[in-house]
Amino acid sequence: MNLSFYAGEEKYVTATLSSIDPDEIVVIKEAGFELTDCKGTLVSSGVCEIRGQEISVLLPIERPGSYTLKLTVKVGRETIIEKVAIFAGA
Repeated sequence: MNLSFYAGEEKYVTATLSSIDPDEIVVIKEAGFELTDCKGTLVSSGVCEIRGQEISVLLPIERPGSYTLKLTVKVGRETIIEKVAIFAGA
């Protein structure tokens, strides 16, 4: 997945977790994020808001460039990691 921002924007990024089994309820125990720039420098990190099967994080992108958002979610005994590419234009 790729996301676009303009430098200076602050937006919520939200992800919904679901099971391949439609009868299974996903219970998110904890969720966190790391935002790094194109050089791998940590820009921001913290915990995500959890609402049922959704996680959200409010990201401020201050400078133009390429970033990677890494979401780490604990569901049951599993740890799920998802990376999202973010491009911020001027």
